[in-house]
Amino acid sequence: MSTKKITALTELSAAPAATDMMPIVDVSDTTDAATGTTKKITATNVGKALGVGAGTTTAEPVKIDTSNGRLGIGTSSPDEILEVETSAVSTAVIQIKSTAVNGYPNIRFVNDAREWRIYGGNGSSGDAFQIWDNTATATRLHIDTSGNVMIGGNDTPTSSVGNLCLFNGTPPAGAATNGVILYAEDVSTSELKVRDEAGNVSTLSPHNFDLLGERSDPMAWSYSSKNAFVGKEVAVDMMKVIRALEKLTGEEYIKMRDIDDSEKLDWDAEEKRKEDERKAEMSSYKTRKAENDEEPSPEVYVKKSKPSWIK
Repeated sequence: MSTKKITALTELSAAPAATDMMPIVDVSDTTDAATGTTKKITATNVGKALGVGAGTTTAEPVKIDTSNGRLGIGTSSPDEILEVETSAVSTAVIQIKSTAVNGYPNIRFVNDAREWRIYGGNGSSGDAFQIWDNTATATRLHIDTSGNVMIGGNDTPTSSVGNLCLFNGTPPAGAATNGVILYAEDVSTSELKVRDEAGNVSTLSPHNFDLLGERSDPMAWSYSSKNAFVGKEVAVDMMKVIRALEKLTGEEYIKMRDIDDSEKLDWDAEEKRKEDERKAEMSSYKTRKAENDEEPSPEVYVKKSKPSWIK
């Protein structure tokens, strides 16, 4: 309600007007009787008390400006359709809360073609924050409670804390003006790539052997790049180059050692683990769906075959 006092109330007539809201007794006005004068509150007076109307003469806690259709909370002159202001440095400006055990408080942004939703955390799944595209039924941005940021997916890596994960998407068709594009692409396996403004697309992960065929060694790495403007693509088996240099010079440039058994992974077992985790997510989703049918459904995990170079 407004902090401004309503004054000069109109006396209640014998036949109340259609705008009369309620009769009241003003005990401060003893014109007619010691008990006060019966007066009325009209819709206009109530509107002023709530901060409804044009103008900014009163600093209402809630301002509904009928001259431009704007709503202000904490401001008497909102600049946007909805504006919330506070001068407190330790107070949340907006709180969106779900009291359901597995509830997902969310905000929706909808236009004629697409719908985007921003989801808050859920205790059962460990989510901290995610943005979901309703039309494509896909998670676009996911931040879990371990500080992992996942773009294009929500499959949290095992024992991962504070990492950035890029999931395979559609490679950019052009360059970013005054910038570079970092992305993941599924070639034979997922590759980390970068495209600069000059059109150079370089593979940063070390195992793109599409042009080279079978790698010279299970631990071989490559340099790979292409440029659509030049019309060329290049790939170099760097392991093979350095081995040839070792033969010419008699020097040893590549050092290898066996890692501890506790660090070793089995490809098939790891793929099975990922599949089981996704099945557990889908089972949990079905349970939560009864309480919240707006949560995006997890996608089925498709196991990948072991690369030929892994013995």
